[in-house]
Amino acid sequence: MHPVKADVLSGKGNVRGLDAVSAEQCAIQVTGPCSIRLDFGVELPAWIEMDCADMDADLEMGISEYNVTQMSWNNKQAKPIRYGNTYRLELNKEFYEGVRFGFLHFTDVRHPFTITSLRAVSQTKPANYTGSFDSDNDLFNRVWYVGAYDVRANQRMDCFGAILIDRGDRISWTGDAYPAQAASLVAFSNYDEVFKNLHWTESHPNGIESYELYWVSSLVDYYMYSGDKEGFRELLPKAMQRVYHAWDIFDNPTNLAFNGWDIRLGQGFDNPDCKEGKLCYQMQAIATWKQLAAVLQELGKEAPASELYRMAEGKTRQVCNPEYLSQLGLHASANAIKADLLPNLSTLYHRDFSDRLQRNSFSPFNQYFLLQAMAHAGHYQDAFASVRDVWGGQVEYGASCFFEVYHPELNKHIGKNGPIPYYQCGPTSLAHPWGAGVTSWLTEEMLGVKPLTGGFSLFSVKPHFSGFATRVSGSVNTPHGVIRASSDMKSGVHTLCVPSGCRAQWAIPKEGLSYTSITLDGKQLENIQEDADFVYLPELSSGEYRVQTFGKGKLQKSKKEQYVYTARVKKVDRNTHGDWYKKYGRDGYFIVGGGPQSSDLQVLPSYVKSITFGVLGTNNEKSARTTDRTPLDPRATLPIRPEADAPRVQGCYYSQGCSMCPVHITLKEEKPYTVAVYFADCDKGGRDLLVEAFDMETQNRITPSVRLTDITGGVYLVYTYHRSITVQANHVRGDNAVINALFFGD
Repeated sequence: MHPVKADVLSGKGNVRGLDAVSAEQCAIQVTGPCSIRLDFGVELPAWIEMDCADMDADLEMGISEYNVTQMSWNNKQAKPIRYGNTYRLELNKEFYEGVRFGFLHFTDVRHPFTITSLRAVSQTKPANYTGSFDSDNDLFNRVWYVGAYDVRANQRMDCFGAILIDRGDRISWTGDAYPAQAASLVAFSNYDEVFKNLHWTESHPNGIESYELYWVSSLVDYYMYSGDKEGFRELLPKAMQRVYHAWDIFDNPTNLAFNGWDIRLGQGFDNPDCKEGKLCYQMQAIATWKQLAAVLQELGKEAPASELYRMAEGKTRQVCNPEYLSQLGLHASANAIKADLLPNLSTLYHRDFSDRLQRNSFSPFNQYFLLQAMAHAGHYQDAFASVRDVWGGQVEYGASCFFEVYHPELNKHIGKNGPIPYYQCGPTSLAHPWGAGVTSWLTEEMLGVKPLTGGFSLFSVKPHFSGFATRVSGSVNTPHGVIRASSDMKSGVHTLCVPSGCRAQWAIPKEGLSYTSITLDGKQLENIQEDADFVYLPELSSGEYRVQTFGKGKLQKSKKEQYVYTARVKKVDRNTHGDWYKKYGRDGYFIVGGGPQSSDLQVLPSYVKSITFGVLGTNNEKSARTTDRTPLDPRATLPIRPEADAPRVQGCYYSQGCSMCPVHITLKEEKPYTVAVYFADCDKGGRDLLVEAFDMETQNRITPSVRLTDITGGVYLVYTYHRSITVQANHVRGDNAVINALFFGD
């Protein structure tokens, strides 16, 4: 594939003919030192090559997922290998990587030369699109196809995988391919590949307890879509081992290893045994037992099905008390809803689901499970808004695959295809197929096609719009043939094709309308079943059907929501530098003294209990300290409020590697206060930060994030709040993330 466009980053006068970069044969003339950026339009599993017969210059080539050179655990830039007149960038033994942008850096150009071709050579396993999705919400259409492409681009020869060589999860591990396989089933119906991956991942555990249960859920998905009874029976013993293990550790789930990158789930691998992580696991176990029991019952395996139902009922009785339920956070509440823990699911619907800011998890992987819960509880407005914000936000960023971690706030800080911050997961993957579960969800919930028994022998069609669309059509391939469905609320025309050997339960949505009459294939329907949201048709056998509705009223509209913050950044101060005592610190201060042999300089306010750096609940600070003292640098802080020529402290906590640096301010009691957090790039490390703030108790986001692209002169972020707070500096560019000091009061 040739670049769709290119631009010159430096040495513009030394490049001519770049407009022809997309052609099979081009004639790009280089007359002097320059850097050229190539944009291939989508992320590809590829390597890049250049053809040139007469180059006499030094060349480095690079690749990136975004529009600047990529920081990584492994080098993404190197001198190419020459094969005749072809120059190929070979970064690993498999050659290919995730490529959206390519870079050519020419130095020491000894005479002009001509580039005759530029290309990315892509390799991926063929997969035919057997499913489809189309609505009058173009953003949702793009989300569906980006999710499908994400999975397709990342498929390896022997398993589902990821195209980024330097990721430890380049291959599938037990359970983590659950959303990717779900998307693959609806987009490609490649049952053999999914079954092969279930076999692969069964024997490749990653030590993550929740993922062991995701593997069981993925096996259930596989059976429901494929109807493969023999394959299910073959893997059933492995599934039973996992659900019995969940029973064994249910009362005291420890060593969970990982729950997700969300700070509310223990921030990745840092604190997975946090309270919310344990509650999540317990609710997931009950839900998984019920999922597996339903399939066993369908297959006539009454004894193990009854045992799993008894396990679920027993633990449900154990946890269904006000004290336990009051502890459920957003993610644990989602798993409780999916487990049908209570008959009235609305009582389990955590308040954060209705908050546009808080309902969004920090990874599309976990957001898929939140989507499932919102839909299962009947809160489609919230669910579709989440699709718009989380996955639609990535598409608007310029994504052609979905990310490992993402929050909608990023878009206002980084620009289209810009470098995203490195959070606690380090170099963040922008081609992460485990984030593609939304493709499956849109098919099952907006198009509304969902298997009720294995292989779609019985399936439901129940579309939802909630004001986010008025029309949808699409197809789902099944072992019996293709299901085709459409629903148009404005014309009132709804169609369905039921394959031979299948039966369908079809519900016609109302979306705020009341119907005066309904015809099925031209015949008036009488004595129909209906509720406030749907009209339910009699069960249909194979054939093609057309429903025409006649009604009145206005279609439901999506609600307008804002991001609501409970605290604020009072100001961003770039003028005070290290002379903090002129504006801040009336109540107290904490100046990083740095170094294992040095002490931090602190006089804490009466209302502050403690200040700690690193990840709470662990002994791993995930940050280190350094210090220096200089009387000269005005960016460095004065240790007290002395005369102007006193030695200054140039200490900081800094993130280790590509990561983040958090500081936690714990109060003795709730009280309004002001704190100025100081960031300074004293050693000129080119630091570029994205700073976030969270409530320490709820772990909820409380202020808009702030991008600090230049802290060479020192910058204060001044917060006002009334509870304990976590301020987290995330590494975007430069050496690392730093925090130098905190000052309380004006």
